[in-house]
Amino acid sequence: MKHILLLISCLLASVWTTFPTHAKILLPRVLGDNMVLQQKQPVPVWGQDIPGTRVVVHFAGQKAFGIANSQGKWKVSLRPMKASATPETMTIIGTDTCTLNNILVGEVWLCSGQSNMDWMISQLKADKSPENDNPLGGPGENDPLLRLFKVEKRIEGSDVVTNGWHPATPEQVLPFSAVAFYFGRELRDALNVPIGLIHSSWGGSRIEPWTDPAAYRSAPAFAKEAALRPMVIDGMEPGINFQGMIQPMIPFAIKGAIWYQGESNLMIHDGWRYADKMQVLIEGWRKKWGYDFPFYYVQLAPYLYSARKDALKHPADYLPLYWEIQQAVQAIPNTGMVFITDLVNDLSNIHPIRKHPVGKRLSLWALAKTYGIKGIEYRSPEFKAMRTRGSTVEVEFAHTAGGLVCSGEEPLWFSIAGEDGVFFPAKATLNGDKVTLSSPEVPAPKQVRYAWDEKACTNLSGKTGLPVAPFRSKPERWKPRHQPTSGSGQMVLIGPVQ
Repeated sequence: MKHILLLISCLLASVWTTFPTHAKILLPRVLGDNMVLQQKQPVPVWGQDIPGTRVVVHFAGQKAFGIANSQGKWKVSLRPMKASATPETMTIIGTDTCTLNNILVGEVWLCSGQSNMDWMISQLKADKSPENDNPLGGPGENDPLLRLFKVEKRIEGSDVVTNGWHPATPEQVLPFSAVAFYFGRELRDALNVPIGLIHSSWGGSRIEPWTDPAAYRSAPAFAKEAALRPMVIDGMEPGINFQGMIQPMIPFAIKGAIWYQGESNLMIHDGWRYADKMQVLIEGWRKKWGYDFPFYYVQLAPYLYSARKDALKHPADYLPLYWEIQQAVQAIPNTGMVFITDLVNDLSNIHPIRKHPVGKRLSLWALAKTYGIKGIEYRSPEFKAMRTRGSTVEVEFAHTAGGLVCSGEEPLWFSIAGEDGVFFPAKATLNGDKVTLSSPEVPAPKQVRYAWDEKACTNLSGKTGLPVAPFRSKPERWKPRHQPTSGSGQMVLIGPVQ
């Protein structure tokens, strides 16, 4: 299968070239007409020419010089620029001259993952389910200041396959990632600067193929696998998507990344190793780019994994364990997690239809933490403390934005247990940012769980509408043992700790 996909990738690459075949200057495909350059950061521009050629890049009053090395590779860096919605032209002079047109300066984000990130606006338009409340019309579908760059599916390769950068017109929006589009549109509206979105996803893909193989070699948690030739991580060769769909775009300046993936790893039972893999991916990408950019990601959706008829079947409490694993990854600096247990109506569908709130919630993290906009509640309410009082237990939450709100008659999915650890559903009563729980089956409660079931479509949120995060009062723990300095890529990983 790998060889067939590689052949398809080569055929696709042959039909798209940046310049005529007689040209001497070659640029990576991520550099092109209509692109958005990252503001307030150095902007690398790179390519190939005849070895020894002096290359000059002109853009927005700047002039940068470089020399093609013995392999013909050259790179220059433009000084940081302010956002600009005025189209500019980039001229690159080497053995010959090439011109890139209609370039803006603003904010650029990389959007990656598997099928829930890959899910297209056209698929939302085709879905007639009652819960399909995604806003699909309006100016966001025809916005010259929102630019889209879609990477086609390819394993390995020296460059990405793409039809280039395009303004957000209906024609370009339809095949684009819905989550990425809604995320970008929210940023565009809030920041009022040009937004560039690079979408590089593959449905059904695990995390290992998206990870730089060199990052696994630096991670003690994977020392045995990294010593193998070829390297295999839980039966999967790492890096093939990274090498064909991420690496060719490095070091194109980005502000950060959003990520929606994990279903395929859950199905192989990798458990807490997924937290280790997340750190290897995040820090591996950051090392390649050379700076610790923000990385925001999405909780896996409620889904009936236990009802599957194949070897991928799981018990009903395995998905909540994965939620705990995902939540623990927030111990890595400059990361954040979006919760979505309130957005699912069909537990048999692993691709929940409501993508707009997912993109919006990702944007809240970016607007508050990356751009420093005050007054935005970006975190879901999270378990803070519990206190037992006889036959009842009071649970306190942080990040409630002024209190908890229930969308039904009473909060669902709370359960409590005594010393024996046997859990029973609990009656829940709200009091500000606290919930009081009781059950006649548990006269002396010692433990609490919330939404600890794959079917947990929840109805409890903070006042801003963000759902309460699933939890158990005696969780497993995970943390990075060593926090790498910017761009160091040094990682020491540990698994769950009681």
